[in-house]
Amino acid sequence: MLGNIKLQKDFIKNSVNNKIEKYKINTLFDIAYSIIFTLVAFFLLQTSFVSSLAAFLIALLLFPKSFEYLQRRIKMKINKDLKTAIIFILFLLMGYSASKSIGVNTIPQKPEEQIQNSNNTLYKVERVIDGDTIDMLYNDEPIRIRLIGIDAPETGGGNTKTECYADEAKTYLSDLLNNKSVRLEKDETQGDKDKYNRQLRYVYLDDINANLNMIEKGYAKEYTYDKPYKYIEDFENAENIARNLKIGIWNPQICKS
Repeated sequence: MLGNIKLQKDFIKNSVNNKIEKYKINTLFDIAYSIIFTLVAFFLLQTSFVSSLAAFLIALLLFPKSFEYLQRRIKMKINKDLKTAIIFILFLLMGYSASKSIGVNTIPQKPEEQIQNSNNTLYKVERVIDGDTIDMLYNDEPIRIRLIGIDAPETGGGNTKTECYADEAKTYLSDLLNNKSVRLEKDETQGDKDKYNRQLRYVYLDDINANLNMIEKGYAKEYTYDKPYKYIEDFENAENIARNLKIGIWNPQICKS
């Protein structure tokens, strides 16, 4: 009889100890998850206030002390199932609000905005207008680019006469760039657009500066509008070399002054 009582006591004692150990483990997990969601709340604060608040509330519900305090404040006992349901709803709210905010922040830029910020982005050359003007294609929308620092012969049209070597300059630039993917570089000294609403850019095909290349090959002159630009020395040197070698427009047998 006494042996049975002792066995029952030992069984109860072991059961209590197991429950205590299980409670401690669950408490440690709750604290760990609470810390994680607190960090998530701070991270989401810059993206979405609602998501950040939801994550912070989850952290409060998971942290044992704050959960006990919350129950005392609202004078209501929240059972495990209700607590799990509330956390699940808050988690869904956090994810939904965060995804909506990220979607707002990643709305595609307009082509003009994209080109303003361009440096390493590649753009397809849709059409060459003349030796210093091209049309780019971005999101199936054409955008006109005026090459900085050069002036190619006019191809004519309207009241403008066709200038010497204009067709050759257009053909050369077409062969160089047409249907190719190029990079663009903005020059802060030149502003964003000219008076004809053309984007002012340097155009690069791989490592070739197309603006400079047009001068080097004698298809365009160096051109400074209002303020000196970033690569003015390189462009002026290239023009002097082309002029001395009598290349292209500098050849008196082709274009007479």
